Amino acid sequence: MERECGWAEGLIRTMKASIEEDPQQGKSNLYAGSPPLMVASNPILRTDESGPPQGWLFKVRPMDGAWRDIIEDYTGLPTTLSMVDAPIDKEVAVTITGNTIQAQRYIPTYPHNEQIELGTHLNRTSYLASLETFRYVLLWTACLMLLVIALVLFLLERIILKPLRTLTQFTQQVSVDSAESANLIKRTDEIGVLARTFQQQFKHQKQLNAELIELSTHDALTGLPNRRLFDQRLQEVINIALVTGQPLSVMMLDIDHFKLFNDHYGHPEGDTCLQRVAQTMHDVATNQGFFIARTGGEEFSAMLPATSATQAIEKSEALSHAIDQLKYPHQLSPVAPHVTVSIGICQFDSTALMTPTALMTAADQALYAAKAAGRHCSVVYTPSLANTPFSSHNTPP
Repeated sequence: MERECGWAEGLIRTMKASIEEDPQQGKSNLYAGSPPLMVASNPILRTDESGPPQGWLFKVRPMDGAWRDIIEDYTGLPTTLSMVDAPIDKEVAVTITGNTIQAQRYIPTYPHNEQIELGTHLNRTSYLASLETFRYVLLWTACLMLLVIALVLFLLERIILKPLRTLTQFTQQVSVDSAESANLIKRTDEIGVLARTFQQQFKHQKQLNAELIELSTHDALTGLPNRRLFDQRLQEVINIALVTGQPLSVMMLDIDHFKLFNDHYGHPEGDTCLQRVAQTMHDVATNQGFFIARTGGEEFSAMLPATSATQAIEKSEALSHAIDQLKYPHQLSPVAPHVTVSIGICQFDSTALMTPTALMTAADQALYAAKAAGRHCSVVYTPSLANTPFSSHNTPP
């Protein structure tokens, strides 16, 4: 056994000397020899690490040809290893000879009178060629990255940003039909879903707005325009009459003795009567080309653009005749056995600069004159009626 381990006798002496010089725990050194050795040492302690070391464990790896092969495979560079007797002051030495670069690293060993020279050499031509190749690789990699970025930006613009801009324009001008809007709605992705959903919501909102406008400008019972819309239109037609100089007439109509009708037949039947009379008035107004609205309980108002008072009388007679033709029963009416109307007419006087209120007040005075004259007739306003003591308080309904 001693013969088999005799090769380690000198190494063991060196290890013992190393322990005596520096008994610290755990260290590693390069030991001089042929071949040189990498040695790591650790003290052997108790399990609880108490007390002095019970011994030392040395792990040895020879730096032989197999070790150099591993280093060459790892680095891709040829490696040389040799011992230098005389100490070298510098750690690294580089020598350039022609196209060859020689590099050495000097590593101290134990004991300290020898050093390991670890060297390698590079071929400058192949190194520079490799460096140039590396530069080309970097350049092509950068170009490829730029192309990929450009492609990503193009796809981002084409697939996401452009459709989003089209969607924004679509939401701002949804009523405008265009090829882009049509293509946007036909898309099968999330943007198409958003476009279709927005279009549905817009149509629904538009329908609700139309219904709201209808409710705010039309009478719920009869469906005729209400006083609000009538006043708006009246101001418009007065402005037109002032600009064009064309005549303008208005009418106020009242169902005769409608209170007696409600008292006798009841309010539900009164609502039905109002609906029938309103529909008849609407049909006549549509055929005769004028605008009529319900402006009170049983009171209606009409405006007749480009119509003189004489022409308005003819149209009022058409209205009265159409309602007579309904022959809607009214047993308590002292005028006729059926529902009738009284009508007041006034022509707009542009020289007097009549306001809409003054114009309708004059038509109202003519209406009360028609009631005082026995009802079921039409009366045209004249200045003499302005002083006649007709009022809603002293004239029977």
